[in-house]
Amino acid sequence: MKTEAPSPAQSDTGVTAPPERASVAPAATSSKARMIGRVVIAGVLAYCAFNAASEATNEARDILRHAPEPMPAVMLFQIAMAITAALSAVGVWRRTRWASRAVIAWGVVGATFVGLLQPLLALPLEALPGLLAGSVVVLGLAAIFVWFVQRDQV
Repeated sequence: MKTEAPSPAQSDTGVTAPPERASVAPAATSSKARMIGRVVIAGVLAYCAFNAASEATNEARDILRHAPEPMPAVMLFQIAMAITAALSAVGVWRRTRWASRAVIAWGVVGATFVGLLQPLLALPLEALPGLLAGSVVVLGLAAIFVWFVQRDQV
């Protein structure tokens, strides 16, 4: 006489568990991976916010000290980067509806800033291709973050 092994949804007593109980283990693994991804993305964005705020503070200090080359436009971009990165980090961490829009704003501000560094800093024209490549990298990173955030909202 053959006895069948209990299915994953059955206990050893032969009682069948509801379908939602049978899929607890894969969901837990998926939610753990999503939590790790959310922590990493929020951490990267929080670091970007801190760094941008620090750089904006340095620029403000240079302007107040009447440095030979004050750069108020750079300071304004750094403030915008700090604000959008901080909002993005909070939105990603809390899994808010607006988190993906905040990450898009961070990516657009960051890519614009990197792309405009050549005229802002009076860099040689040879620097422009590298700066534009950097802009594409920032936009790509933002796109990956948005993709993850939208998947994490489900």
